[in-house]
Amino acid sequence: MAEKRLSVLALIICLSFMAPAFAETIVFKSGKTIEGKLIEKSDKHVKIDFEGITLVYFIDEIESIDGVRQEAPLTKELPLAKEEPLPKEKNFFPSRPKTAEESRRSGVVSYKQGNLLQAIADFTSSIEANPKDAEAHCSRAIAYAQQGNFIQAISDYTKAIEINPKFTVAYNNRGLAYAIEGNLPQALSDCTKAIEIYPGYADAYYYRGFVYTQQGGFIQAISDYTKAIEINPNYAEAYFNRGLTYYGMKEYDKAQADVHKAKALGYIVSPELLNALKQATEKSG
Repeated sequence: MAEKRLSVLALIICLSFMAPAFAETIVFKSGKTIEGKLIEKSDKHVKIDFEGITLVYFIDEIESIDGVRQEAPLTKELPLAKEEPLPKEKNFFPSRPKTAEESRRSGVVSYKQGNLLQAIADFTSSIEANPKDAEAHCSRAIAYAQQGNFIQAISDYTKAIEINPKFTVAYNNRGLAYAIEGNLPQALSDCTKAIEIYPGYADAYYYRGFVYTQQGGFIQAISDYTKAIEINPNYAEAYFNRGLTYYGMKEYDKAQADVHKAKALGYIVSPELLNALKQATEKSG
């Protein structure tokens, strides 16, 4: 069970807490400004990596990106997650208590350093200062999940969803936590809800495919992994899991093709699995 939890934990992606290599300046029509890495842009929305948190904003909310004026679309897509832009940095005196945002930033740093206890303490301080911060609840949930405390993680994801009912990341990650705890029906419901809110969310299809696989629903799993790959053609994990699912269905040629594709995209595949796939393919031929 411990090995299973550790392996599934590697799937958690709500926050990577990796700082963007290059930051763009996004100016909103409200006058607020945020610095983040632009990772996706369409005529309807932009996706920003802010301190490892994926945020999605409508184009009609944005005045300019790096000085380039943005045109508003005719229709909207639902966002993945939103948070208020951060205030400009100020010089803070050490004696002054940390604000909610400062505590959350400290939690991010502690998490990146592998200090989960301190990260949880920092996120808790942030939540105490601002109980309505859905992102802080989600962040603490991830730290709890990394500890293996999935019950507490589910509680925090649930609170984040109560604050922001459109929080697809919280739905998706709570679904994975439920799956690890063995509550597959609830896991399936959460992943499906994330897809309903944001149909272009590749990770939601990937996680739901994982849940279907656990239930023995290989056909549904293949469909969801395929959809995740259609949205993100470089989704190595989706290729790998689809390959394993094909292997379970004894479709060895497809399994071998998918696993090798995952490997080509940088996914680490054990030599033992590659050898087993090769032998199974040769015998079936």
